[in-house]
Amino acid sequence: MFPAHWLLMLLYYLKSIPTDSAFMTKDGRPVPFFGIPFDTMERAVMAVLVPVVFILVGSWIAPAQKYATAVVLGVLWLLGLSIAVTWAVSSERVGLQLTLCTYVMLALNIAGVVYAISTARRAE
Repeated sequence: MFPAHWLLMLLYYLKSIPTDSAFMTKDGRPVPFFGIPFDTMERAVMAVLVPVVFILVGSWIAPAQKYATAVVLGVLWLLGLSIAVTWAVSSERVGLQLTLCTYVMLALNIAGVVYAISTARRAE
């Protein structure tokens, strides 16, 4: 995840050159990524990148049945994700609120799993 963070930081500072006043903060600094805050953009990239890397590396390591391995890892990822979300919503200590941002991050996780499984199928 650290190289992705560095790439986003590089894009953030390259796009922070004042050229357009459409997306400006209160102190006059431009906001890159079409007005999406940096931390939200980083979470969105990680929501896609982490399951893709997990599944593709797992299927790449498997000596045989790469597609089956990708499907099993995808199911395990989605099962773990659903258990974590269910626990966070039902737990009084965490207090996760299901907002639009949370639903988008869950959808990006699912999209990452689907992309990784389809890529593993094409590679086999």
